Amino acid sequence: MGSDPGVASLHPPVTVGDGRWSPTTRKYPPICALPRVLWAHPAADADPGVRCICGAELAGLVLCRIMVVMGSRIEAVVYDGAERPAGLPPGLRVVSLPGGLTMLPVTDDLADRLDQARAGDDRISPGWLLRQPVAALARQISADRKVLYIVGETFGGVGTQEAIGWQEGRLMYGPSGTCDIEADLEPGYRLVPRSDNAINAGLRLLGAHASPGQDEYETIGLTRHRCTEDWIRD
Repeated sequence: MGSDPGVASLHPPVTVGDGRWSPTTRKYPPICALPRVLWAHPAADADPGVRCICGAELAGLVLCRIMVVMGSRIEAVVYDGAERPAGLPPGLRVVSLPGGLTMLPVTDDLADRLDQARAGDDRISPGWLLRQPVAALARQISADRKVLYIVGETFGGVGTQEAIGWQEGRLMYGPSGTCDIEADLEPGYRLVPRSDNAINAGLRLLGAHASPGQDEYETIGLTRHRCTEDWIRD
């Protein structure tokens, strides 16, 4: 995938704290799994949407300029209705959302506890971020309702979106993958306006209605946190 317009000239990234990310074929690091991703940047001015820390010192190496690129990541199962689905395992935290929707935040810990041999739908591309065990759980709890499994990432303001949905155990939507810029096109992805991305289109099928000046994602409050784990701590 291509590089971010505002990040292309940066030196190779340096991770700090408990960061575990290293460059891969996908552009976006799992922002929420590490406290920050730092780049040495020789330029005097920061790019839009990037916070700067000057004169920082890291492990004895003085970096004349540090850039922290803001991003977000959400992985969740969203379903209609407030009552707890019969197929949802006990002990999992759910969050009430506007519009009569409920969200199950999907952390790595939750995903690791699921049966890794279960598959939700063979049409999910192996290279996508949607995880088969989570998709299987989403399909399971759709026995008496509509359910949408979503994964979205942004980095420096642009991002990718994936979603798949079921109703009464039958595929209702997707799997759909979209992106904001052409450089992020993956096999099976479509380049679409943000208002029609995979997550917003799926939320409309759940019954979400966008408020004026917002999309469905914003309207139901998913912008409240940048990271899935923050929904658990909320």
